[in-house]
Amino acid sequence: MDKDRILAVQGEIIPDDQDPSVRRSWQVYGASKIDVGDHALVSDINAVSVAACTYHGASRKFVVEAERFYPQRDGAKGRREALTRFLTAYFPAALRAAGCAP
Repeated sequence: MDKDRILAVQGEIIPDDQDPSVRRSWQVYGASKIDVGDHALVSDINAVSVAACTYHGASRKFVVEAERFYPQRDGAKGRREALTRFLTAYFPAALRAAGCAP
């Protein structure tokens, strides 16, 4: 094991009136839309998905960002495809695990 960071994933439940795109860490440059949650984007290095949910009886948004760090050996298309596959599988499970009901 080389201890290099390959993937970072963070999720957060935020107020429903907050726009996660204003937060620099969750911006996705040169992105394409993907079908994950209510709104999702993928770029060459990261992907972000947002879904409205109910958390402890209140309207909220669940937001997840996944960012890749390993070498660029698989090309932009391969990175986007891998991030899309990851977020498609991860996001619904993370939403449930966070206790945020759609």
